[in-house]
Amino acid sequence: MGIAARNSDPETSRQAAIVAARSELKLQVLKAMTNAGTHGLTDDELVNQLRSFKATTVTSRGRLSRTGVVVDSGMRRNSDRGCPQIVWVLATNKREIGQ
Repeated sequence: MGIAARNSDPETSRQAAIVAARSELKLQVLKAMTNAGTHGLTDDELVNQLRSFKATTVTSRGRLSRTGVVVDSGMRRNSDRGCPQIVWVLATNKREIGQ
């Protein structure tokens, strides 16, 4: 992510670095979802595109989903393992899909 605190920094600085890293990742997720348009992205596609850890990326996407910014498109695509995954889109793009 590029945001970190030194070991010698106080606990508040370390906590601030964690919050900043989460915000940065959320912005990256939003940018990727915007660029994907109505095609959308599965969680695996999002992780691969951002070259990030799945747990933190899915958590960021989940937060955006809980607030209604990112929604289930109604589409599914298979993962590399052949399992169907939800295709996520920005809420504004779902209206364009017509669902």
